[in-house]
Amino acid sequence: MDINILRQIIGAYKNDFARISNEEIYKWQAAHTYKKNGTLTAVIFLTCFTML
Repeated sequence: MDINILRQIIGAYKNDFARISNEEIYKWQAAHTYKKNGTLTAVIFLTCFTML
């Protein structure tokens, strides 16, 4: 992998992080909820995930 391309990708990600974070935070919240409770069934998880 070309290190310069990787640096450009990481730089673009950092520059756009606020927007990305706002649009993707629900995924991290869902993962946190699952990790915290750990015993969710697939149906309950899907129901909770679609409520976000």
